[in-house]
Formats: sequence, structure tokens, C-alpha cells
Amino acid sequence: MGGQYDFSKKGQDQMRRALLMTMLIGAGLGPLEAVELDEALRERCLVVLRAGVAKHEEAFWPAMHAAEALSLAGYGAEVRAVLPSLLAVERDAQKRCGLAREMVRAGEPKWVQLLVDALKAADSSAHVHAAESLFKLGWRDDEMLLRGLLKEGGDRRLGVMAAAALARGADAEGLAYLRQTLDQAPEANVFFLAAWALGQVGSEEDVGPLLARMKDVPDAWLRSFFEHALARLGVGEGQEALLRNLVAEDARLRAYAAEAAGPIRLVAAWEALVEMLDDEDLDARIRAAQSLLLLSEKPKL
Repeated sequence: MGGQYDFSKKGQDQMRRALLMTMLIGAGLGPLEAVELDEALRERCLVVLRAGVAKHEEAFWPAMHAAEALSLAGYGAEVRAVLPSLLAVERDAQKRCGLAREMVRAGEPKWVQLLVDALKAADSSAHVHAAESLFKLGWRDDEMLLRGLLKEGGDRRLGVMAAAALARGADAEGLAYLRQTLDQAPEANVFFLAAWALGQVGSEEDVGPLLARMKDVPDAWLRSFFEHALARLGVGEGQEALLRNLVAEDARLRAYAAEAAGPIRLVAAWEALVEMLDDEDLDARIRAAQSLLLLSEKPKL
């Protein structure tokens, strides 16, 4: 025989991902209007998400991602039926932010006050989580509170999240802060956050700086935030990287790529997302189900 073959589970997984990558490359990168999601596949996605929420004790953040996906798909009532009892007993400040965020997303806007209070609290442990949650929800009602977090010498990661929340409304100061951080911050764990945010609130003028700063990031996980930001901004190089990440060995890359594929309506991701419903990683399964449901919706004009 001319060679040896690896028939272990790891070897089979690698072969399957290689075949799937070949299919993805051949599928093209065109935008997707809406994919027909048959009832069996829709139910399969919902089973994944409901099971994910039920895992809140052992896998809290994936459970919050599952709650997010259910709300986005129109099943917020199911989220509202579960999370209040968790909020009643949860004492971890960061997790309380996650619970409050998903209650707001599920249709209970009063819980945004918990996030605002967490942002103002003397205990700083949940400040970044609270600001990130406000950004994800599109909340910028108290601009003075958010602008106060951009001050010189403050926590730069907190500043990035506050700036991102401001920039949701094309706020010039918020956008300038994000762009300056991307360009000047020396710490990768700070400027990658600016890249992530600019992928959602930036424009084509951010493409060059993202490509330039990505060269300073050798770590595949942090680099994926740049790749997916570029994909969100419509750059083919970023979309191709996203497709590669869908079949990466690192489960974090697969999950994050799956999350990003839905909002940008990337047609070539469909088969990989369906395959990922059986992924060994819970968060990857959840994010795949989320994006499949998003891709089956007609785009909002």
C-alpha cells in the first residue's frame, strides 16, 4: 500500500472537515436572500437551542447564546419562562449581566437597568460585561454615562465597549475611539476588541487598518476576530477565512465562525452549519443552529 490512513475518530473528523472545506470553496461566496428551512431541520435547530438553555448550570455562557438564538428566532417567551428564576439566585455579577441581557433581548426591557447599575457599581468585575451587553443590545440612552468611560487612563477594554455602544448610532466620538484603539493600543487583548466592534459598526474605511493590524496577531483565535470583522464588512478575504474557520480543529473558531455566518447571510456556510448541528462542542452546535434559523429568514430591508 502506498500510505497509511488514520481511522481513529480524530482522523475521521479531519477527513470530514477536509471534504467539507472542498465543498465550501466550491460553493461560492455570494450573499443569500433566504434558504428554505424544512420543518425537520428547523425542529432540529430548536432542539439544539432548547437543550443548550437547559445546560445553564454546567455551561452558562453557551446557555446564554442559546437563549439569544431562541429570542432572535421569535421564541423569546421560552427564554422569559426560564431566566427569571436563574436571576433570582445568581450572585456572580458577570453572569447576572448575561441573564439580564438575554431577558432584554427576549422582550423584557426593564432588565436593562441591571446592566446600567452594574456599569455604575463600585465593584468593577462586571463593568466590561455590562458595557458589552449594552453594545450587543444597541442601548445608548445615557450617552453621558458611556462617554465618561472613554476618559484617558481608564480601562481601555471598558472604553472600547462603551465606544462601540455609542458607535451603534454612528457617533463620531465612539467611532474615533475604536479606530484609535485599533491603530495604537499595544495589547492584543485590547485592540482585537476594537476590531470586533468595527466589524459591526465600522465601514469600508476600516478595511485597510484591519488588514494592517491583523499582521500583528499571530494567534489564530484573536486573528479570527479580524477575519470575521472583514467578512462582516464584505471583504472576500475575510469571508474565505470565515469558511476555513467553520471547519477548524479549534472548537472556538468553529463556534465563532458559525455565529458570524448568519448575520452576513453567507450562502457558502450552509452545508457546514448543518454539519455542525452534530458538532462535539456545545457552543458550536448552538451557534450553527442560530445562524441556520437566521439564514432561513427573509432579510429585513
